Amino acid sequence: MTAAQQAQALGWMAALGAAAGLCYDLLGRLRRGRLTAGAADLFLGALCAAGMTGIALRLRMNPFRLYAFAGVALGMGAYAATAGRLFRALYRLKQDCVKKVK
Repeated sequence: MTAAQQAQALGWMAALGAAAGLCYDLLGRLRRGRLTAGAADLFLGALCAAGMTGIALRLRMNPFRLYAFAGVALGMGAYAATAGRLFRALYRLKQDCVKKVK
């Protein structure tokens, strides 16, 4: 792979990581009990594995490179630091408003 193709793969993996972070936040309501938390984590792991495999096949990444995992982690971290923080703050605000109405 050329350097441009590797940069493209890193970008796609980072986008997958950001989407996985959003799915993690959306599945947060299911993470109340041990069984449901395990099921949600298993679903998220399968989703990430399928996404990474699909991207690798689409971009023809012959040997699966370590930067693919780094890209997913970078995307999840970027989501958690930006949009994820806003998402969680809005969710807490909604929960506080619901408690005040009751």
